[in-house]
Amino acid sequence: MTKKDKEKLTKALAKKEEMKVWTNI
Repeated sequence: MTKKDKEKLTKALAKKEEMKVWTNI
């Protein structure tokens, strides 16, 4: 796994968590 791939995965995960937070409101 390259650094770029890891960054992409981290960003995707962060976005997922963000959506979870929004739906919880």
